[in-house]
Amino acid sequence: MIRTLFLTLSLVGLLCACSEQQYESVLDQTIQAQRWMAGWQPQQVQVGDVRVHYLDNLKTDAQHNLIFVHGYTGNKDMWNRLATRIPSQYRLIALDLLGHGNTDNAPDNRYLLMQQAELLNQFLRTLNLDRVHLVGSSMGGATALLFALHHTDNIETLTLMNSAGVHADRESPFEHAIATGKNPMAIQTIEDFDTMMALIFHDAPWVPQGFKQVLSKRANTRYQHNQYILSEVMLSAHIWRDSGRLYGLMPAFKKPVLIIWGEDDRVLDASSVAVFKDHLPHAETHIFAETGHVPMLEQPAKTANTLMSFLTHHTDAG
Repeated sequence: MIRTLFLTLSLVGLLCACSEQQYESVLDQTIQAQRWMAGWQPQQVQVGDVRVHYLDNLKTDAQHNLIFVHGYTGNKDMWNRLATRIPSQYRLIALDLLGHGNTDNAPDNRYLLMQQAELLNQFLRTLNLDRVHLVGSSMGGATALLFALHHTDNIETLTLMNSAGVHADRESPFEHAIATGKNPMAIQTIEDFDTMMALIFHDAPWVPQGFKQVLSKRANTRYQHNQYILSEVMLSAHIWRDSGRLYGLMPAFKKPVLIIWGEDDRVLDASSVAVFKDHLPHAETHIFAETGHVPMLEQPAKTANTLMSFLTHHTDAG
């Protein structure tokens, strides 16, 4: 569970009167340890005008490639705890999208979902990955879906976790906040960090104050940038969802689809699952109780088991 990470950090914080620099160092070392446990190696590659950073277990002889796409304000390390639970016969890759993590900002300053999907397309082409199992979370789910709909021949399976892309029957607290001019995912202060944690988790883990300070300061450096990216995501929703274009494309997609959702998602309401099911009737769906917006963090073992059962059923890689 994600609590294990924060418990470790908490013990370090209690055992020493850490300076801010020491908290930063411990946090970075913990992330490095998670990557090591998952078998990841940090990599980067030039994709057109953009330098893309990604994590890769470098199993280039693996029969199946499993690609992870993070959500809004996230990054490639969102998948570390899930990756430790994936069998060794898969090649695992998690990339930072445009303007996220360590990947460059968009040269044209555009972050529409179709731009993100095209970056994914060019990234996979650069790595010579013709057939992939694609997993996307939140905004990354909508990005993965757009890629899959336009590059169906490149898809073996598609997994959507708490995915953006459809209009849910119920408005979420996040959507309500956005409608009133607030963005709970854009962080400037420790209080903002607490609000964000309460939003994305069913039961937010306790985080020591020193680590909150480090994480909120890092997020604050991207505050205006993240606000702008959200405006691009909202424009994408108008172009693809509200216009009906996305719904028109989805029924023709016949590749295997897995949909995982947290029942207590306060970012994208779980009523989205029924909407996805209406347009992807063959999709396998799972709604996890006592889980919020990030099942790969809050329920990594259950998420991994569900994902592997699905992949085993649809491939011979299990």
